[in-house]
Amino acid sequence: YTSYCHRIICGEFIKKIFGIKSFGLRLEWHYAERGAAVTPHLDGSSNYGAQIFYFMTEKDWDPAWGGQTLILGNEKPIPAESSPELGDFSQVIKANCIGNNTLIFMNTPNAWHSVREFNPPSGVYRKIFTFFIQKPKPLKQRIKEGIKHLLHFKA
Repeated sequence: YTSYCHRIICGEFIKKIFGIKSFGLRLEWHYAERGAAVTPHLDGSSNYGAQIFYFMTEKDWDPAWGGQTLILGNEKPIPAESSPELGDFSQVIKANCIGNNTLIFMNTPNAWHSVREFNPPSGVYRKIFTFFIQKPKPLKQRIKEGIKHLLHFKA
């Protein structure tokens, strides 16, 4: 009962903050090793937004290593088809990725974000779990994917 109520409350929260009636979720674990970085980008148009959960503690993370998610802004819009560099943005906000923090953001034409290069000691990883809040797929596509999935796992 508690789990069911939690799903309803979280689902209603997502609908309210994103101003949507329904959504799907894609869940992904990510980790990054030394030298990893993500260039400035926008998420795909199939996403309403994302919520990132960070799994680094004060004991195993030093902000000087980099690896922070960066929310990027600019006075003038930057076209989605461009490939901007970090220096092309006049506003850079570092997300707090230590402890039980999460970052949730809406995918808009100006929702540029990036990940600062990560340079920790050997054996240390950037660890995140991401909920991608997605636009629902049409019924025909869901049926087709469901049949394909069933056929793939047929004994």
